[in-house]
Amino acid sequence: MSRTRLALLGLLLAVIAGLAWLASRPAADPMDAIGPEAAYIACERAAVGEVMAARDPWRARLPGPQIPRGLMSNDLAPYDLRELGFAEGEMVCAAWLAPPSEEALAQISSEAQAVGEAMRALEGLGRGCGCVAAQQLAITPWISRCRGAARRGRCELDPAIEAQMAERFDALQAELAETRLPRRHWRLVGPVGRTGRFRALHASFASRLGIAGEGYVPGETAPGFGATPTIDALLQLEGVQVVLRMDSGRALLIVRELEDLLIFDLFEHPGSAERWGPHFEVLDAVSYAQLTERLALPSARSGPRPTVPTLIYDHDMLTRLDAVATAAWALEGQLEPTRGETWKVQPPVFVRYRFESRSEDDEEGAAPDQIPREQALELFAVPTEAGRAWLSLGEGGGLADRAAAMAETREPYVFSRRGPGPEYALRGSEMEAGLFDGARSFPRLVGALSAADVAAVEGNIAAFTLRIPGGPLPGELESRPGLGRLRTHLSTRGHTLEGTLEGTQEGIGDASFMRLRLAPGRGR
Repeated sequence: MSRTRLALLGLLLAVIAGLAWLASRPAADPMDAIGPEAAYIACERAAVGEVMAARDPWRARLPGPQIPRGLMSNDLAPYDLRELGFAEGEMVCAAWLAPPSEEALAQISSEAQAVGEAMRALEGLGRGCGCVAAQQLAITPWISRCRGAARRGRCELDPAIEAQMAERFDALQAELAETRLPRRHWRLVGPVGRTGRFRALHASFASRLGIAGEGYVPGETAPGFGATPTIDALLQLEGVQVVLRMDSGRALLIVRELEDLLIFDLFEHPGSAERWGPHFEVLDAVSYAQLTERLALPSARSGPRPTVPTLIYDHDMLTRLDAVATAAWALEGQLEPTRGETWKVQPPVFVRYRFESRSEDDEEGAAPDQIPREQALELFAVPTEAGRAWLSLGEGGGLADRAAAMAETREPYVFSRRGPGPEYALRGSEMEAGLFDGARSFPRLVGALSAADVAAVEGNIAAFTLRIPGGPLPGELESRPGLGRLRTHLSTRGHTLEGTLEGTQEGIGDASFMRLRLAPGRGR
């Protein structure tokens, strides 16, 4: 064989070996781009081929925040994920990210209050001749009551008013320059399947979802057509494919291909477009460093790699998001976000939930393009200190016997308010009432099942089985807020709830988490 043919044969074998290595290499893990600051995570599998894969049925029945449309998918529809360029059959996760530290959260709150005070001081000067002064100083857009106001030719402008407005505006500008804006930050991430697909088709995706905005691509941005220095700088970052400016500038979507991952980062400004709209560009410019800081991949992961549709709720991070919402309310000029609010809730017994949707197909190793058959819900719940004390009340006997002692600690959950207020992530939500506070209703369920059928409850708090009948629950128990859809689904047939405390062997006080499995078809 000639040297040329040997060289060609060697090249062919190298290519085949390379392709085999690429085929065997595991796909990138979305959790590598989601750190411990994630307050809520929802993971779905991208569709395979032309199969219209079914969405996780449990996610539609459990309470959770609305995934923003700005992430370019219809609530994580599997076909949408595939079309966006994610790898077929791989898990893709949407995460709502909280501020990275308590110190940063405190800084956001104090700075937002200072900016709010500066805004109110400026607003207070916008009366009568004050609007004429605002026109002369070119700061009318910052004063809502002066926008669109006709110039009053007969107004005798007081130079003192003009000087005071200039001073207040300078103070506002100085406060903004130092402020960490309380933006909402969502991240959609998964293994990249088709490189450059979103870059080529981003306009059609936005049009299909009815999203108005401008898209900018590295190397193709034409000056004078809406691009800003902030957008130009974002386009220079590593891996950036597209930057979309949406919702009249209120939202920025940065799409990157980085380390075999396709990453969508959505940042939404706080406050109303009416007040801030003319100055979103200014707000982006003063906080560019914060944007790049939040774009960095985390040094720690949020949890193990998802292999099935997964939901994760983190109580502490959701609480941080509530504090950010309060800061945004202060930025709007509202100093009393809890005015007229009644909120009573006990310390949560679990601080973190991880729900996994499993089916017989998952356990039998079926291909991901098959529609799953029978589905079960597995829950891994991490207890708090209060939760470990609450669980210890169930020690020392059968679960049915100890349920009464656990139920005695239950206090009613109350949340109500009069008038507008912050858009909380957790407080007053179905997640708080139905999941975190609703866990304390577990002993009432045990008691009702045991009273109706003594054989329906087996075991103790460390390992138990509950057989839940179809139809209405015994004892006329009502569903917790937010769990009505779940209960409606469960009522169609009997279910079995199995639970164990997983951890060390020393007892409940050292347990690391509780594991629950809700499976259909076994209840009486």
